Amino acid sequence: MKISEARLKLRNLIDEEAKLITIFMERKRLLRGGVYQAFSKCGKANCVCVREGKLHIAWRFYWTEGGKTLNRVLSKSEIVYYQRLTRNYQRFRKARARLVKIHKEMIELINILEQGMTKESVKGYVKRG
Repeated sequence: MKISEARLKLRNLIDEEAKLITIFMERKRLLRGGVYQAFSKCGKANCVCVREGKLHIAWRFYWTEGGKTLNRVLSKSEIVYYQRLTRNYQRFRKARARLVKIHKEMIELINILEQGMTKESVKGYVKRG
């Protein structure tokens, strides 16, 4: 790879990194976990879920704590709130993972720049005194 190509790629990575930093600087709340729909029977003898087998839709929030996956049923008013918080968390984690890859790529490019800019011989550059 030419030095000019390495510099261009490095500049592009720096620009991408700056966009990611804005995600980290946002003041959005994060909540580790997710939201999903589950279908279940309520167990009431006279309910349509028992009589006809039509299952109820329940929105659930899940998270992991102490190595165990836990969940709880959400009320209708909580669904959007929990979706937003878990989406914020997923966006943050995705940006973090990309930042790690960018830094690895930057180091590789900086090594290429160093190799390309370093003279093979020191002779001629060292002043004798």
